[in-house]
Amino acid sequence: MGSAARHLRLAVAALLAAALLLSGAAPAAARAQEETEHEEEFSYVRGDAHGPEHWGEIKSEWAACGTGRMQSPIDLSHRRVSLVRSLGYLDHSYRPAEASIVNRGHDIMVRFEGDAGSLVINGTAYYLKQLHWHSPTEHTVDGQRYDMELHLVHESATGKAAVIAILYEIGAGHDALLHQLEPFIRRIADKRDREERVGVVDPRAARGRASVYYRYMGSLTAPPCTEGVIWTIVKRVRTVSRYQLELLREAVHDDMEKNARPLQEVNNRDVSIFRPSPPQRPKATPPRLRHSMGPARHAVLALLAAAALLISGAVPAARAQETEDEHEFSYVRGDEHGPEHWGQIKAEWANCSAGRMQSPIDLRHERVSLVRALGYLNHSYRPAQASIVNRGHDIMVRFEGDAGSLVVDGTTYYLRQLHWHSPTEHTVDGRSYDMELHLVHQGPPPANKTAVVGVLYEVGAGHDAFLHTMEPFIRRISDRRDREEPVGVVDPRAARGRASVYYRYMGSLTTPPCTEGVVWTIVKRVRTVSKYQLELLREAVHDDMEENARPVQELNNRDISIFRPKPQKHY
Repeated sequence: MGSAARHLRLAVAALLAAALLLSGAAPAAARAQEETEHEEEFSYVRGDAHGPEHWGEIKSEWAACGTGRMQSPIDLSHRRVSLVRSLGYLDHSYRPAEASIVNRGHDIMVRFEGDAGSLVINGTAYYLKQLHWHSPTEHTVDGQRYDMELHLVHESATGKAAVIAILYEIGAGHDALLHQLEPFIRRIADKRDREERVGVVDPRAARGRASVYYRYMGSLTAPPCTEGVIWTIVKRVRTVSRYQLELLREAVHDDMEKNARPLQEVNNRDVSIFRPSPPQRPKATPPRLRHSMGPARHAVLALLAAAALLISGAVPAARAQETEDEHEFSYVRGDEHGPEHWGQIKAEWANCSAGRMQSPIDLRHERVSLVRALGYLNHSYRPAQASIVNRGHDIMVRFEGDAGSLVVDGTTYYLRQLHWHSPTEHTVDGRSYDMELHLVHQGPPPANKTAVVGVLYEVGAGHDAFLHTMEPFIRRISDRRDREEPVGVVDPRAARGRASVYYRYMGSLTTPPCTEGVVWTIVKRVRTVSKYQLELLREAVHDDMEENARPVQELNNRDISIFRPKPQKHY
C-alpha cells in the first residue's frame, strides 16, 4: 500500500471512529451498570450449560452474546492496529469518593457512591461508576494473555459506557489500589452479594493514566454483552503480587480458576493505537580528528576546563532553578509544548533553542579526551533532613539541611536536590540506558553556579538501594502533582555517586529555562535498577508518560573530558 493510500485509510478510520462515537448510527448504547449480577445465571466454564458459548441462548435479552458482531474482548494484534495520533492523550480527572465493595459471585466490584470524576472522549464526559477485576486478562496482546485485568467502568449522561482496561502480570511489587482494599476483600470473601462500605477510595491509585493505549468499539464482556462500549486498553502492563491475585480469586463465590470471557472475533473492526510522536535524536556531529596528544596538550585541556569553570563572565551561571510547573512544557515531540518548542514558550527560555552549550549530549568516545589532571571526584556527602516532591514531570528529593558538597577546581558546590529521568538523557556512543539520576549542586553566591553528577542505570535483577528507601514515599505522592511529603533523614551516599571513572563537560539544565554554565559529571559505571522501581517512578508522576528525557543536543565543538586513574604497574 502506498504512503498516500495509507494516510487516506487512517484518516477515514479516524473519521469513522468519531462518527461511531458521536452519532446515532452506533449500536445500542451499553449502560455501565447493566452487566448481570446474578452469577448462577451464567458461568465462565467452557462446556457448561451456562458457559460462554451458551450465553446468547440463556435469555432473549442476551442474544448479542451469541450473534453480536462487535463483541469484546479481542486480541490486540499489531498486524491490524492503526496508529491514530489524533486520539490524543487520555483526558480523565479522577477524585476520591465514597465507595462500597461488592462480592458479585463472579467478581469483586468497587461501586462509587459519590462523584469519582470522569473521562472525556470526543467531548462527551463519561463518569466513573465502578471498577472490577478479571483473571486472567480478557484482552490479549499479540496472542499473549496476562494475569489480571482491571476494568474502570464509566457512563455518560445518556447511558453510554466507556471502559478503561489495565493489564497486570505477577511481579515482585504489589498493586497500590488492591493493597488498600485487601482488608475489605477478606471481609466479603466467599459471601455472594455481600456488600461492605469502604469509605473514601481514590481511583487515581488504579493508575489508569497512560500515554500509549489501544482504542476500539466493543461490548460488555458479561451478559447481556450489549454493544456500543468504547474500549481503552492501557498498553503498559502493571504489576500485581501473587498474593493479591489469589486473594481476588479466592474471594469470589465460585472460587473458579478464571473469570475471563474467551476472545471474540474482530469482524473487520478498526483497532487504533495512540502514542506520542517519538523524540527525534539530532544527527550525530561528525567526529573531529584527534591527533596524538602529548603531556603538553593534556595540560592545556585541563587549564581550559578550569578557566571555563572559574571565569563567571564567560557563560551565564546556571542556578538550580529548573521550572517546576509541568503544564508549561512537555517531553512529547510534536506537542506545542514539546522539546523543540521550549525556546519559544517564554523569552527567558530562549536558551533551550538558541543555546550553543545545551545538555544532554551523546558521550562518543571518538570525541573524548583523557585528562588525568581532573583527579578523583571530590565529594563528601552526609545524611540530612529532606522532603520528596512530585513535580508532575519528575520525582525530586529536596534536601533541607546540609547534605554535603562536591568540590570542582577549588569551588564548593552544595548538594540541594536529586531527581530521576527515564530513559537516560545522556547517551554513550549512541546507547540510551533505562534511567538517569541527577544530583544537583549549587555553588556559593553571588555566582550560584550549578554542578550536576549524573548516574546511569539499566534494568537488572537487583534493585537500587537508595530508591528502595524512597519507595513508600513515592507511592504516597503517586499521581499527585505538587504533593510534597517530609521524608526525614536521607543519606545521599546511598545514591552511589562516587566514581573512579567519569566524563566532564560544560552544558546546561536539561529542563527549561535550559540555563547554560552547568558543570556536568557523568559517572561511567552503569548501575542497576529493578523493573518495579523504574515503573514506580514513571507511574508516580502526573503525566505517566513513557519518558521524561530531553532529546540529545548538538555538541557544537565542546570538549568532553574523561578521567580514569593511571593503570597499576606490576613489577
